[in-house]
Amino acid sequence: MNNALVTGAFGFVGQWMVKELLNRGDNVIAIKHENSKLANDWKIQDINLEEGDIRNYDFLAYVFEKYRPNVVFHLAAQALVEEALKDPYTTMITNVGGTINLLDCARIYGKPERIIVASSDKAYGNESAPYDENTPLNGRFPYDCSKSCTDLISQSYRDTYNMPISIMRCGNIFGGGDLNWNSVFPEAIKSCYDGRPMEIRSDGKSMLRDYIYIEDIISAYLFVAELDHNEIANISYGKTRNVLDILEAVQEKTRVCFSPKINNVAKCEIDVQCLDGNHIRSLGWNPEYNFDKGVSKTVDWYYNYFERNVGH
Repeated sequence: MNNALVTGAFGFVGQWMVKELLNRGDNVIAIKHENSKLANDWKIQDINLEEGDIRNYDFLAYVFEKYRPNVVFHLAAQALVEEALKDPYTTMITNVGGTINLLDCARIYGKPERIIVASSDKAYGNESAPYDENTPLNGRFPYDCSKSCTDLISQSYRDTYNMPISIMRCGNIFGGGDLNWNSVFPEAIKSCYDGRPMEIRSDGKSMLRDYIYIEDIISAYLFVAELDHNEIANISYGKTRNVLDILEAVQEKTRVCFSPKINNVAKCEIDVQCLDGNHIRSLGWNPEYNFDKGVSKTVDWYYNYFERNVGH
């Protein structure tokens, strides 16, 4: 049984991670910062809850000293591109400073056996896609740069202090439980449920992204956490889609069809992002799902959520 620390435990990915760790019988230490709504089917009493901020070094030192986790999943981040444009300082302090705090506390107080750091395809910045794990990290816009820095800092601690750090670079993650209604999948599904046009920030066509279903992300994280060596791994289905493709897939599942409202106001975003996911497959991991199965499960999750939460 692992003693597993999860930062960002009440975020979209964090809630799924906690759920799977509990299913495996692990002891979970969950760090919660904001008053996030619990959207997954586990209970507060099943975890060791610590409320605090990863920007607070003393708080993290306390957590590591108290629990001595043997595995750490660092998922906490300011993950909204638009918010990063509006407030780059908070984004950098959270994503970069928070990662430094966590890794330094792990180095001094905890000495876990495995640390998994959530990076992103955004860390590659404006490099030519598809990206493999050797593509330079070249984030230029605030959010992208914060992920490049997070990634490089993790590599620095790994190499300088011989720490057991693995880095996961994912595309756009979708699935039930993402309650940021400005995200593509939640807005596409909610528009169908509400019977209205979807609001699209971009032109809907030119920005291509690599979408991957949340349960495959969790299984990849856990797969790498069980390896006996450090890794850097892209997680991808290997195909890009634009927002109109996402809306079409959702409308096909829901059988609701409205033409979207194209606002075309997105700025400071990379046009094409696509990951080469062959390396992690060469290690023995393969996705359980695919895009179509993920869409089906995601739509079902949200429709059930809306039915349970009248007045959403």
